[in-house]
Amino acid sequence: GERDQNGLQDKIDEIKSKTGIKVEVTALALGAQIEKMNSVLNAATSEYDIIDVLGFFVSGVVGAGKFTKLNSYIANKELTAPTYNYPKDFPTGQLDYTSRYNIAGKKFGGSDTYLIPGMHSGSVIMFYRKDLLSAAGLKVPTTWDDYVSVAKKLNSGDISGTSMIGANDVSLILVDWFARFASIGGKLMSGTPAGGNYMPNLTSAASVKALQNMIDCAAYSPKGVTSFGFTESVDAFSRGNVGIMLCWSTIGGSIFNKTSSKVASKTAVAEVPGSPGRPIRGGWGLGIPKNISNTRKNAAWVILQHITSAEFDKYQFDNYQTDPNRMSTYNDKALNAKWPYLKVAGKAMENGNMLDVAAIPECFELVGEAAREFNLALLGSQSAQDACKNAQASWEKILR
Repeated sequence: GERDQNGLQDKIDEIKSKTGIKVEVTALALGAQIEKMNSVLNAATSEYDIIDVLGFFVSGVVGAGKFTKLNSYIANKELTAPTYNYPKDFPTGQLDYTSRYNIAGKKFGGSDTYLIPGMHSGSVIMFYRKDLLSAAGLKVPTTWDDYVSVAKKLNSGDISGTSMIGANDVSLILVDWFARFASIGGKLMSGTPAGGNYMPNLTSAASVKALQNMIDCAAYSPKGVTSFGFTESVDAFSRGNVGIMLCWSTIGGSIFNKTSSKVASKTAVAEVPGSPGRPIRGGWGLGIPKNISNTRKNAAWVILQHITSAEFDKYQFDNYQTDPNRMSTYNDKALNAKWPYLKVAGKAMENGNMLDVAAIPECFELVGEAAREFNLALLGSQSAQDACKNAQASWEKILR
């Protein structure tokens, strides 16, 4: 439901004319999609032939053996087009996150392919109003202290200095908190799941400092920011009401769409502050459920190739600004000229950090607990230190 379905829906007639296969698309919000995915993967037979898996859930469903290994399909020259160019045209970081998985070793990467990166990849970048910074004589912030200072100076009249994902939403952690935490040297976990000593570091100085920076920024954010998800922040920025913010590049990319944004020509992007900035690695992978017939699997592979092809990748990005999955799209000169944020989005995606707890099935349960506690801190109900302490206790209980 993150605009991923739009390009596919555009191409349904074209796909049928080329393959004889009629495609039906179900697009759901994240929570409903996760619930539906778990339901059909654990049924006797899946009602879906292709499922889009969020990277944070790969260990839970691919690691549980619920998807078809694709190695033989990729190697079969009768089934796979010679121009498909897997894996060479896909970023290594995404291949080791939303494509390959070592089930026996319970870890990302390896030589077995279960998913193809898609419908979008992506990480987090910083969007800023270049006209406002120029008028105020400000430089693009490169540290988090600079970021607060710029937000404060841009905060005037109808312009909020910054915005954030401040709601009780997993992206509060994944976008705004983690970018700060990782780029100031935070280490989320110690030990390993297999070692039985896997412990969070949410009470560390870096964790508290990252949350306090968000609390400081909330003072220069739109009214009601503590209920903002990424949609509300992007909408406020696109209306011209925000000076600077972080966002998923695949969501914030719509700011550069001149038909829906008032500030498309006034906006620029940069990697997140820090030395170097350390955003999170995002993205999804498309796979074929194990619990369907071979006939359905063969048909699914035909469609899966089509919707992860270089041609489709360029179409989807150019029309809907969801982050590409192929290097050839990121490096396309015409697309870079048309969409000035593409190169920065590509660098952030390739350099993004995998969330440590993505390695275990409880990932989103943990992130949800932290989001709840950190949202309370943004609301002023508890201090940054207490929020981190409470999140630490919740994580330890879940991990035990």
